Amino acid sequence: MTKLKRILLIATVLLASATAAVMIYFFCFTPSGYRISVSIHGFSKLTDHVYVENGWNGKPEELLATLEEARQRVTELFGGMESVPTLIICDNEHKIKRLGGDHDTMTLLINGVHSYTSLSSEFLTADVLAHEMTHAETHQRIYQNSTDTSSIPIWFDEGLAVQNDYREPYSNETWLKLTDNGQNIPSLSEYGSGETFFSGSTEDRRARYCLAGHEVSKWLEKNGRSGLLSLLKRVNQGESFSELYFAVSP
Repeated sequence: MTKLKRILLIATVLLASATAAVMIYFFCFTPSGYRISVSIHGFSKLTDHVYVENGWNGKPEELLATLEEARQRVTELFGGMESVPTLIICDNEHKIKRLGGDHDTMTLLINGVHSYTSLSSEFLTADVLAHEMTHAETHQRIYQNSTDTSSIPIWFDEGLAVQNDYREPYSNETWLKLTDNGQNIPSLSEYGSGETFFSGSTEDRRARYCLAGHEVSKWLEKNGRSGLLSLLKRVNQGESFSELYFAVSP
């Protein structure tokens, strides 16, 4: 074997080893990779795009019924569903950490738009599922054929998800208490960036969700489903969210 061939062989082996190491790290030690590859991490496929941790003691029929109720809410809001999110049910705290969090949706732009929702049995309700599935549907419509993951503000993403989440902390009654019966409504700029939106105590975060949800609810009352779909489509095509959002509303 010539010296050049030996060098090429060594380089090929090193490249293959490095590639394998990167793949192992991604699929085993990053939340996004772990979610993509749950089938090799002790999870079983319950039905298409639904995985449960091996040994999960929940009732599959109840899970599927709750999932269907959540789908109906999302369909009603958007007029249909284009997204096919993957749901991962896990009650193991160690694995939840490896998944990157509980009742949380990650959207990956890898050969299309793919959303993965991690959920423990504690949060396995129609409200939480519909909330997370609304994120998946929003991301599907916003990010298809796009790589700009900052095209919509976090308050809109969360505020839209709250439309399908009927829990008391996000209700109109709660909003009235937070705003002194609508007399002291924070400006949208006070909702902050993603980093600040999720900061503070649980009560702080819930308040921001409620305020964002009410803002989006008012916008939807004026502009309807057609306005929402037009907004998402045009933002996907590269137009400015802020210009569209505030221009569409009377």
